Amino acid sequence: MCTKDLWKVLGAPSPLVARERCDLHDTLLGAWSAKAITFPEGDFVVAVNELTYLGLVVPLSPIPRLLSEFGHSVGSLLQALGYDDDLVRSEAEPFLLHTAFAKNSNRSLIGTLNDLCIHVDAAFQAEKTIDRAALLRVQMHLSEIPHVNRDCAFPREAAELLFSEAANA
Repeated sequence: MCTKDLWKVLGAPSPLVARERCDLHDTLLGAWSAKAITFPEGDFVVAVNELTYLGLVVPLSPIPRLLSEFGHSVGSLLQALGYDDDLVRSEAEPFLLHTAFAKNSNRSLIGTLNDLCIHVDAAFQAEKTIDRAALLRVQMHLSEIPHVNRDCAFPREAAELLFSEAANA
């Protein structure tokens, strides 16, 4: 899902579809919610996974490249968190094959995105340059930020639970 602002920045020709009519790709992580944001370091997309609250930060770019960057970031984050290559591939590759966009009408997720943007801004200030390595460090930092009113407050732990339950099913 994405905010109307991100959709507008991407220059998409049609209005965003409602969530109910949007097909999500087949991954364990499922849907992500994203928004565009401008920092002094440039324009970025900040995203949060709806199930785990893992956070991503990717440079804002046109849709084909954005999806490639997003898939790469998902893969890099999961690899850095210690997951095996097969799982990393199964979660990252769908962004290159098929991704659907839908309107984000979940106020809680929008609030979480806004909070993550504050953390990203602070993390960017600690970085000398914003390259892929810096983005990964920021994403690793986001995986350690607790979120209230969740069974697994920490995104890293929520991801561990999600993937271990799937492996044991």
